[in-house]
Amino acid sequence: MKELSCSPVKRGGKKLAAFGLTAAVVGGALLVVPGAQASSNTQDVYWGPQYGQTTQVYSAYIDDGEDEGDRTYVGAVGTHGYTGGSEAPNGYTWCIQWSQEANGQNTELPPPAGTSNITGTEAQVANIIVAKHAANGSNHPEIALAMHELFDHNEADGRDGNAWAYEKANNNDGTFNTILDTATSWITDAQQYTGDYTIQPEFDFGGESVTPGSTGKLTNLNVMADGTSLGSGVNTVGNEIELTVELTGTLQFSDGSTTKTLAPGDEPEVEVTGAGMIGATVETNDSLPNNTVTKVEFGEDSYGDVLQDRVTHQAPVSIDGAIPDMQVKHIPSVTTETSEQRAEPGTELFDKITVDGVPDDEDVTVTSTLYYAGDDRPERQESIPETAEPVGSVETVVTGSGTYDTPTITIEESGYYVWVETIEGTETMEPWTSDYGITEETSLVPWSPEVKTMTSQQRAEPEAEIYDTLMISGNKEGKELTVDSTLYGPFDHREEQGTELPEDAPVVGTVSTVIEGNGEFQTEPLTVEDRGYYFWVETIEETDETDPWGDEEDESPTWQEDETTVVPWEIISSSDISDRSSHEGGTVHDTVWFAGLPWDHAVDRGETFLMAPPENQPQADGSYILPITEDGANLDASDTGEAELTMYGPFETMPERSEDIPEDAPVHDVVTIPAVNGEILSADFKEFEEVGYYTIVTSFDGSDRVEPYVSEFGIPSESTYVPHPDEPGEPVPEDPAEPVIPEDPPVEPTTPDQVEKVSIDSGNPGDNTAWALGAGAGIALVGLGGYLAYRRKNATGLES
Repeated sequence: MKELSCSPVKRGGKKLAAFGLTAAVVGGALLVVPGAQASSNTQDVYWGPQYGQTTQVYSAYIDDGEDEGDRTYVGAVGTHGYTGGSEAPNGYTWCIQWSQEANGQNTELPPPAGTSNITGTEAQVANIIVAKHAANGSNHPEIALAMHELFDHNEADGRDGNAWAYEKANNNDGTFNTILDTATSWITDAQQYTGDYTIQPEFDFGGESVTPGSTGKLTNLNVMADGTSLGSGVNTVGNEIELTVELTGTLQFSDGSTTKTLAPGDEPEVEVTGAGMIGATVETNDSLPNNTVTKVEFGEDSYGDVLQDRVTHQAPVSIDGAIPDMQVKHIPSVTTETSEQRAEPGTELFDKITVDGVPDDEDVTVTSTLYYAGDDRPERQESIPETAEPVGSVETVVTGSGTYDTPTITIEESGYYVWVETIEGTETMEPWTSDYGITEETSLVPWSPEVKTMTSQQRAEPEAEIYDTLMISGNKEGKELTVDSTLYGPFDHREEQGTELPEDAPVVGTVSTVIEGNGEFQTEPLTVEDRGYYFWVETIEETDETDPWGDEEDESPTWQEDETTVVPWEIISSSDISDRSSHEGGTVHDTVWFAGLPWDHAVDRGETFLMAPPENQPQADGSYILPITEDGANLDASDTGEAELTMYGPFETMPERSEDIPEDAPVHDVVTIPAVNGEILSADFKEFEEVGYYTIVTSFDGSDRVEPYVSEFGIPSESTYVPHPDEPGEPVPEDPAEPVIPEDPPVEPTTPDQVEKVSIDSGNPGDNTAWALGAGAGIALVGLGGYLAYRRKNATGLES
C-alpha cells in the first residue's frame, strides 16, 4: 500500500496555527463556512497504540473562496493505516489532506466525482457543531469524529460491517475515546436545538382591549426549536441571534420608531397611535443552523482504493415570523349639548353633537334618543333608569369628526328631558353610548305657576284688615315658592283692568307668602285706612325650576275685579225745608247740605267741586250748572249723579221721627238734586192739595264708590204743615236746640252770600283749610283726608 503523504506532528507537540476563518472537518471532508478570509495548513496528529499498532488522526483546513463553486473539498480515510511506511492492518488512519488543486503534494486524491445534499437532523447537528466549535483549532479532532459519527455509515473496503463502527468497537486507546466522548456529547447537546425553527412574537396589552392610545409590549421574541428556546444563540447553535423587528400600521415603539434590532428575550414597549390595522414582522440574522450539508463523492484514488464520501456544511440561515394584522377599532365619542337647557312648552329641541374618533371615510349613524326624566333633575349614570320615558329618537349621519345638529323633537310637558346618544359598533369601530343625565344634555321645561286671587273684602270700612286668597296651580308638586302680594291704594276712581299705574301710585304695603306646591293659601293682612279703591297685584320670581309670574299683562293685571276693594265714601247730610207751614195751593222747596262725597263725584273727574250760592239753585228746566263736559265723557261712569228728595204726606198728625219709612206712607212728590258736596237748593215740590203734615226724606241710591244714604223719616226741619182753614192744628215743632258750652265763643252769623275761608285744626293730615258757607248755616270741608260738617243754626250754638 502507498503511504499517505501526511507529515504528522504529535498532538500537543505543536499548537494549531491561528487563522481568521470558520471551518471544520466533517467526516474526513472539509466544512467551509462562508466569510473565511484566509487559508491554513495545520495538522493534528495523535499516536496511540491500537492492537499493537499506531493510529493517526490528521486534520487540515482550507478555504479559497466564498462561492460554492470555488470551494475545494479534500480529505480521505484510507482503508489501511500507515505509519512510516509500515502497514497497520488492524487499525484505521483518518488523514485529512489537501486536494490536488490546493497542494500538489497529495496527487492521489482526484477531484470530487459529484455532490448532493443531505437534509435532516444530522445535517443540523453537524452545522451546529461547526458553528460552536470550529473556531477553536484544538477541537478539530473532536469535530472529525463527530462527523464520522453522524455520516460515516458506509461499509469499509475489505471488512465486514461499517468501518467506523468497527473502529469505535475496537479502539481502546484512552485519548481516542476521550475525544469520541466529547464528540458524542456535542452531538447530544446539539440535538436538543434541532428541528423546525420558529419565532412567534406576540402583543401584550395587559388583557385590555386595544384602542388608540393603548400601550403594551412586544413579547415572545424567541427562536424556538420544537419548543426549546435557542436563547441568544451563542451557547445553543453557536451564532449570536439578532432580531430585526418592524411594526406595521398605527403602531410604534415608545421612542416613536417603527424598526428596531433586538436580542432574543427583549420586550420593547409599543404604543398604538390610532385606529386601523396593526402588526409586526420579525426576522433573524443569518445565525440559525442550516438543515442541509453537501455530500461530496470522491470515488477511488489513484491506487484503486475506495474513498469514502465526504460532507461539507452549508451557511447558516435566517427565519422570520409575524404577528397577524389585528384591527384597532375606532373609538367614537360624542360631546353633546342640548339646544336649550331651559325651554318653553312646544319647543323643537335638538342636540348639538361634536363627534370624534370616527373614520373619515365612512358614514356613521348617531342615534339620539330624548328621554323624559320626570319632575327631578336626573343624576348622571351609565344605565338608563326604568322610570325614564322615551319621547323620541332621531338619527344623524356623520362623516368624520365634526359638529352636527340633530333633527328636532318637540317637547310639551313640564319637567326634565335628557338626550342619550348611541353609535352601533362595526368591524372597524367600537360601539359607543353616552351616559344618561349629563348636565349639558339636560333640558328643563319649567313649571309655570299661575295665581288666581280673591280679595277678602270687596267693600270694607276704614281701618279694616284685608288679605288676599291665593289659588295656586301649575306649580311643581312640593316646590316652595314665594308669592309677593302688593296692595295699591287708595285711588279715587276704579279704573279698567290693566290700566298702567303711575310712578307715584300709592302703596299700602307688600306681603310675602311662602307656598308649597299647589292649592289655596292666604296672605298676611294689610290695613286700609282711608276711603278709596285698593287692589292687589301678585308676582312670583323665577326660580331654577319655575317661570316667573305676574310680569305679563294678562297674568296679574291691575284693577282685577276680584282683586279690588273699595272703602266707600259715606254721605253726611243736613237739610231744611223752606217753610214749616203752608197752605193748600202753596209750595215749598228744600235746602240740602252734602258732605262726605268724593270731591269730583258726579262732575268731571279731577274737579274739586263744591256747590255754593248763588250757583246752587236749579235752572228753569230743573237742571243745575255743574262742571260737566257736554257729552259727559269725563264723568265717572260708576257715579250716581242724583239724590232724591221724597215728600211723604199728607198725614193727619206729625209723623214720629224714625229711621224707617212706613210701608203705607203716601208720596206727595219727588224732586232730584245733584249728588255733589255743598249746599243745594231744590226745585219746588208740587202744590199742596190736601191738608195735613208732610215730611221730606233725602235718599241716595249709592254708587260704586259711595254708600247709599237715607235720612230719617219725620225730621222736624224737613216737615211742613198744611192746615185746614177751619182747623189750624198744631204747627211743626222746632228742632231741639243743643246747649252751648259757656267757654265756647259766640259764633257770628254770616250773610247768605258770604263764603268765609277759615282754618280749622281738625287733627287730619293735609290741608286744614275750610270754607264756612253763609245763609245761617254752612259746611266746613277739611283737607282731602276727611270732612268736618256742621250746620250753623244761630249764634248760640251748632245744630250738628
